[in-house]
Amino acid sequence: MTSIINLPSIRGYTWRGIQSTDGPLLQKFEQACAPTDGATNLKNSDEWVALVKEQDINTRSMIAINVQGEIAIVGWFEVDERIESVLSFLEGRVHPSFRGQRYGTVLLDWLESNAGLQMRTVANGRPCIYRIMFYDRAPDASALFKKRGYALQYVEQEMHRDLRQPWPDINHQDLTFEPWTANNKPDFYTVYQAAFRTRSDNLMLADSWHHHFANPNSNDYQPDLSLLARQSGDPVAYAVIHAEESSAGSGSKLAWITQTGVHVDYRRQGIGAALLTETMKHLHSAGYQWAKLSVNVNNPVAKSLYEHLGFSLVASFTMYHRALNA
Repeated sequence: MTSIINLPSIRGYTWRGIQSTDGPLLQKFEQACAPTDGATNLKNSDEWVALVKEQDINTRSMIAINVQGEIAIVGWFEVDERIESVLSFLEGRVHPSFRGQRYGTVLLDWLESNAGLQMRTVANGRPCIYRIMFYDRAPDASALFKKRGYALQYVEQEMHRDLRQPWPDINHQDLTFEPWTANNKPDFYTVYQAAFRTRSDNLMLADSWHHHFANPNSNDYQPDLSLLARQSGDPVAYAVIHAEESSAGSGSKLAWITQTGVHVDYRRQGIGAALLTETMKHLHSAGYQWAKLSVNVNNPVAKSLYEHLGFSLVASFTMYHRALNA
């Protein structure tokens, strides 16, 4: 780790790692940044408490804080080992009162140095990639990322739907639907490949895709609600479901349609609309009040379909990335 002793001194503030008692202070800091950065997806108190109690958070974070508990700068990272690569997710902010003084660069330097060191330790020949994700940030953040060589990976629009509202009248008699099983999991991946080859040049390998999207050992993956659509026995579309707690309504249950796709040879037949309608019916029967999904801003056809099915835009989500040695 790069020592916090080497960070620039800020009068009245001390550098240290995040501690288990910092949750309320971090929540107050985020709220202080919101008028400048936006307030689309602020963490609640429980989410901040969960963060400060994460394993090794003290050694993979840095914070500039004064004796009154006021925070000037905070950042942390998380390394995610995947089959085909090692990713490091970087998170951090500078209080608006301290912006324009190059502290954003200091923060990114520290995050990259420490996350990069940890990625190299476990890489074993795999590519190492930094990722920065956010719902809202002031324009100066994106300017810094671009200056440091980060490329925009995507901007996705998050859409929600109240599952208690009436369904659209969609009927597709030639389709059958079945939940995910160990036997049909290769068919899910087959449709993923056929659906996303028109959207991406970097398709995930089978083991990696299953681990990330359809892992039965994951606590939030819902195999019984993840559906495969068949036409005359051929797999033609799929939807993957994960559970997520939500504040969309008090005490409401939200299901995340993590990924959905229609085989490129079966598009413009109403299959996507039929699959999603069937999926929402299953979710409602399982006790979910809300469903959410994300659509790339470069995919207006899909967005139009989701709007037709009753989904509405609630937020935009941005991802930047850079290879470790770029």
